[in-house]
Amino acid sequence: MTEEAAHPDPHDLPPQRRGTTPQLVGRYPDYDVLSQTRHWDEATRRVVLDRVERVPPVRFFDDAEARTLKAFCDVATAQDGEPRIPVLSYVDEKLAAGVGDGWQHHDVPEDGEVWRRVARGLDDAARDMSFDSFPTRRWRRRPGSSTASRGRSCAAASGRR
Repeated sequence: MTEEAAHPDPHDLPPQRRGTTPQLVGRYPDYDVLSQTRHWDEATRRVVLDRVERVPPVRFFDDAEARTLKAFCDVATAQDGEPRIPVLSYVDEKLAAGVGDGWQHHDVPEDGEVWRRVARGLDDAARDMSFDSFPTRRWRRRPGSSTASRGRSCAAASGRR
């Protein structure tokens, strides 16, 4: 299977007719996962509905870091339209609570510091390209570009490989 087949461009997917999906497109336009909550156990229902109904506020990152990292998450996940999954809110919630993954490479800073370095690197790279900051850079979808190639472009722009 080719990368394009495995990861289709979200702009080529049909519009969502039932339920809510990121950017209102999806592989199953008539399926609404939240209509199935009666079939879930109580713990699953509580966790999923809490995430849908109560998006946590950003507390760990400052305003500038949050703007940059939200833009980065949107680019990395190919979210260029509403509604979006608030990825950064959940990353921030975990970092603010001091919750880690339970392991860490010995030569890598803690997760919060890594995210802050990414924000600084992205903003520095954007300024090098004559933009005020990473979020002010327009990330245009190129014909034939995939989510994976956009992620690689972000990594290159931040000086990381």
